[in-house]
Amino acid sequence: MILPFLALSMAAIPFPSHGTSLRLPVLADDVIRPCKVSDAGPPAKSSNPKTKKIKGISAEPSPGVCVEVRTGILEVQEILQAKVRDFRWNIHDEILNDNSWLFLRDLDVNELMGMTKEDKRPQDVEWKSGSVTLRVTTTDVGEGFTRTIILAQFRGVGETKDKLKVQHDWWPLESNGSLEESLMEAIRKHFGPASQ
Repeated sequence: MILPFLALSMAAIPFPSHGTSLRLPVLADDVIRPCKVSDAGPPAKSSNPKTKKIKGISAEPSPGVCVEVRTGILEVQEILQAKVRDFRWNIHDEILNDNSWLFLRDLDVNELMGMTKEDKRPQDVEWKSGSVTLRVTTTDVGEGFTRTIILAQFRGVGETKDKLKVQHDWWPLESNGSLEESLMEAIRKHFGPASQ
């Protein structure tokens, strides 16, 4: 009884013409799946001993966003780098290695205010500009899946309105997650919706 079922299911599969390979469709749920940043454990140390640290970054990163896709590390990195080029961001202090990408992006005051939590910002500061350090980490987690984690650290530049208070060069600000999600959306669109 299994043979007729097998014959019917095989007949439904379109076979490729000579010289091409057979690629069966994969359900979206088998291609992309959500994960938690906490699943990754502590951040991996760079394999490059010459990796430099970007000056002035001491704020905690955002909670971050995480997704696992059934593809290789290189393809995920290429998708995200293409998205950054599409956004036409001016990035600098870029550090790229086999499993991570770290870069700094300058922000105008409107971008800074739109990407950080209002209730976590000092209210007595007249904001001028800011910057964000983005860290994209890609890790092979087995079964053909690559885990991608995007973390952001924001710094705001401004002056306190009360001139008697201590002035700082910059203030660490908390991400509202919108920047990280805008990058992660490129992966979700490329591979299909994540199963929830």
